Amino acid sequence: MTLCKSLCMIRAASKEKGKMESREKITYLDGMRGLAALVVVLSHCLYWFAPYLHSGTRYEPNPSSLEIMIVNSPVTFIYRGGSAVWLFFVLSGFVLSYGLLKRKENLAAIRAVAVKRYFRLNIPVFFAVMLGYITISLGLYKAQEFGVLNPFSLAYTKSSPDLLQALKQGIFGSIVYGETTYNYVLWTISIELYGSFLVFSLIALFAGNVKTLRVVCVVIFFCTIHAQDKTLNSMSLFVAGILLATFKRDQLNNRAGLMAAVSLVVLGLYLMGYYPPSASYVSLTRFAAYMRSEFGFLTNWSRLYPQIGVIVLLYSTLFTTVVLKPLGSSFFEWLGKISFSAYLMHSIVLGIVAPYVFMYFSGIQAALVAFLLVLPLTLWVSHIFYVYIDNYFTVKVNKYFSVSSQESRTALQALS
Repeated sequence: MTLCKSLCMIRAASKEKGKMESREKITYLDGMRGLAALVVVLSHCLYWFAPYLHSGTRYEPNPSSLEIMIVNSPVTFIYRGGSAVWLFFVLSGFVLSYGLLKRKENLAAIRAVAVKRYFRLNIPVFFAVMLGYITISLGLYKAQEFGVLNPFSLAYTKSSPDLLQALKQGIFGSIVYGETTYNYVLWTISIELYGSFLVFSLIALFAGNVKTLRVVCVVIFFCTIHAQDKTLNSMSLFVAGILLATFKRDQLNNRAGLMAAVSLVVLGLYLMGYYPPSASYVSLTRFAAYMRSEFGFLTNWSRLYPQIGVIVLLYSTLFTTVVLKPLGSSFFEWLGKISFSAYLMHSIVLGIVAPYVFMYFSGIQAALVAFLLVLPLTLWVSHIFYVYIDNYFTVKVNKYFSVSSQESRTALQALS
């Protein structure tokens, strides 16, 4: 009895250790997603008050010396919202694949996750769209009244609110067509949906043979990474996430692995900050020009370099996860949980708060003041949104489909 009890305890401890390792990896990835959400918030604050950092002289012909210095620095990844979005897509491909690859022979599990995906994404989107409609209807966006001229800042003041239009966008317009009238970040949500179904399809078809799955992912990646269409191009990031999920992390968990991982993280972040006019990217810009002139390689380099950067960043974990392990802390775990809610909520908070900042500040100073105001408000609103909308309905959807699946299995067993 004692021996059996000891073996059971060892087995239970082993299972618990495996669960802890799995949770740690997921938490660490969630931490990356949470940081990416913060980058998007900062990016949009800068778009409001220092558009030169994003668009050059198109909206700001007379930039300050500080703005010019920031643009020419190699650390602009801290506010590149586009790169954060690419990171979202790679992480989605990775996280969705990671769990499904463990159940590669269980097509029922893949079908269950696929069926729930629309509801997982679109229920929060529906409420975000309706909240956007309500805030526009209440006239809470004062940018136009306060004389803000940056077109980005006038996103919610251009048209009159329409309830029927809002309902259509909330139910299918945003998630299917990427419509953004009531929440301008929702151009990404349709890409997220299509990318998710690409992941489910590839796992269902090829997960039985990992080598075949890798070959298929590589082929799709090179066929889509150069596409001019943003949706098609983004599919390359989802398959990159699948590909990375097929490999084991911490393969070289020693000093050499640490050095390799640090180098890849630095390289990835550097590429994520790519901006053609920047003095820090002259060599990359010249290489892009050379490829265009000599080989007719007409890819979108401003998109390609950051996309390679986010893949390199996640690839570093194949050597060792030590470098990015701090992102697995309890704070980043929480930040990861509310990251989707923060992504949906921040533009509403920014659109309401920023015009008042515009009355007293300008330029980089205004952007930082807006960020310091918008960030805590966004996190607070996002936590509430997560608890009462995102997580609440996720639990309900999971429970509903769990019961439905059980009923289907019982009916089939009765017929057999």
